[in-house]
Amino acid sequence: MFINNKYKKWYDMIIDNAKNREIEGYKERHHIIPKCMGGSNEKDNLINLTAREHFICHWLLTKCVTNTFYQKKMLNALGKFVQESSKQQRNLNSRQYEIARKAISKANKNRFYTTEMREKIRQANVGRTPWNKGKTKLQEYPEDAKEKLKLLYSNKSLEERHGVEKAQSVREKISKTKEGKPSGMLGKTHSTETRARMSKNMKGKRGPQKRIDQCPRCNSKNVTARHIKFCK
Repeated sequence: MFINNKYKKWYDMIIDNAKNREIEGYKERHHIIPKCMGGSNEKDNLINLTAREHFICHWLLTKCVTNTFYQKKMLNALGKFVQESSKQQRNLNSRQYEIARKAISKANKNRFYTTEMREKIRQANVGRTPWNKGKTKLQEYPEDAKEKLKLLYSNKSLEERHGVEKAQSVREKISKTKEGKPSGMLGKTHSTETRARMSKNMKGKRGPQKRIDQCPRCNSKNVTARHIKFCK
């Protein structure tokens, strides 16, 4: 599980030093062999470290594990140092914060959830109240910003928003990001009840579509933004 490199030697030195002393004041409990690597909660696998030593030990563990699976586990554990709890007080400097944030980002890169993992996450969230339930106006825009957004996106084609030249590059960029990816509704259909509910929710909400004098692609007159969007 571990690589015998300089980082492992430094890790062992910190652990050995901590075994022979008592810490007065604030301290944090550390698993010498991480639980994800088979470590237990037994007394001989637990040790008290200072907050700084605890951070350094988890950073060293990311440098001395054998494979990608364990490395991601250690990176994820290091990333948790940006979080606080009633039992653990975090006071990271800017350098430590950067290391922790990069670790959690690297741990989450190309993460793949199996069916079993998804079910486990679902079961863990059953009965929990969403953090934002009942909360409104979590992000409130100023009135002038709302008006700008409304003018920018209301029934406007890409040509109207960005101009003819930039619209083409925007369209190509959107197309490239979707290339090779199937549509989310490919092979699926909405049930009759769902279609009826969607129809009911949309009734009366959409005003008349703004007409555009001429389509920049096929030169048709008096067309809608939807026509331009799907015109070839």
